[in-house]
Amino acid sequence: MKQKNGVRKGQISNLHVWLLSFVYGLLAIFAVAATMRLPFYVAVHDYGRLIGLVLFWFVVLAGLADNLHTHLILWQQAYKTTNQAQTMHIAPKS
Repeated sequence: MKQKNGVRKGQISNLHVWLLSFVYGLLAIFAVAATMRLPFYVAVHDYGRLIGLVLFWFVVLAGLADNLHTHLILWQQAYKTTNQAQTMHIAPKS
């Protein structure tokens, strides 16, 4: 089934990837800020917040790793496309 804007289902735009980079960067900053409170959580034996902090870090690091992987895939696709375009325009010497 065709979509209105001509973009295939599953194709990711560069804007989407960079927007997620910004969002995960902000989440990483929030995770670092929450980690600064770690000694307080240990001192008052607040294990719920400690577990929440560990889970939050897991989500942030998994998101950053996935986003980095997506950047790598898009870079490889762009590199392959430019190489194919360059090889197609080479005229044989006679």
